[in-house]
Amino acid sequence: MPVCIYCVTEKPASAFIKTEHVLPQAFGRFRNSQQVTLQNTVCDDCNQFFGNTLGLYLARDTPDGFIRYVLGYRPPDEYRSLGEASTMTHRLTEGPWGGAFVEQSPDQGELGVKFRPQVGFGQSPTGPFKWFLFTDLPTAEQLRELFERGHRHIHLPEMQDEAHKDAVVKELVARGLKYEDVEVPPELRITVKMPVQRIENRAILAEKFGRALAKIALNYVASQCGAAIALMPQFDTVRECVRWERTLPPGSWRSEAMFRKGVKPGHVLILTWDASGVVVRIAFHSWIIYRVVLAQGGFIVQVPVQARGHFYNLSTMTVEPYRL
Repeated sequence: MPVCIYCVTEKPASAFIKTEHVLPQAFGRFRNSQQVTLQNTVCDDCNQFFGNTLGLYLARDTPDGFIRYVLGYRPPDEYRSLGEASTMTHRLTEGPWGGAFVEQSPDQGELGVKFRPQVGFGQSPTGPFKWFLFTDLPTAEQLRELFERGHRHIHLPEMQDEAHKDAVVKELVARGLKYEDVEVPPELRITVKMPVQRIENRAILAEKFGRALAKIALNYVASQCGAAIALMPQFDTVRECVRWERTLPPGSWRSEAMFRKGVKPGHVLILTWDASGVVVRIAFHSWIIYRVVLAQGGFIVQVPVQARGHFYNLSTMTVEPYRL
């Protein structure tokens, strides 16, 4: 019976019905992807677990996933943010609302924005403002610093209901805020024309992103060398971290470089295996190259693997050998 390369459990063939794709299908459905898919290698339970966790996160809450909509490889009206669970931040970069937190969302066939729950402290009724999410309000010390620097005007976006507004003000007062509700004259109210706003996108790429990369990397080893090789004990640390959501060892992954300009649009996987260890390089959309160390030296079994790579061509939607 086959053994899953992640839970390392021997199961009947009926537990391996689903196809495991080395690169999640969210990044493209390629016509000849059989050479980089796995059968009888990742059990259906692990496949489902990864789809609901790492796959969903990678596709919807990372810059590499978000850029699919910016570049037009996925329709903007399909984009869905993870909301308050998101580790990505989108902020306006211009005007008196510069720095305000927004959430990108479909808007008439394009990516539009809407404000996230937040409070702004301005130097005047019209800004500029220092913004804080309602889920991360300023501390008492931060409030003192804001007022000392002249940020004495508070703005809560109008889309918040009164109960929410009152709860936020009550919490700020408890932290030392002296609040007086003053009506802002209509001529001083800020109007925002969202379509002309520039957006700055940021993300915290940490543990979960590293595990998502390591999972793709181990999948790639299995696709190129076979499940028996992927089950070698040298990969146990990475496999356990990926499957059981543990912290990867320091130095297991890092961004290495940017792809040179002019490269065809697509995703790249490169496997190198030598005396120093096993390394897989991953690049989405020919953009940032991530280096993933799956194992270091000490292999008893000599694996006849030469450096190799695959290019997921987004122009032709085919998978091609990548020239190293």
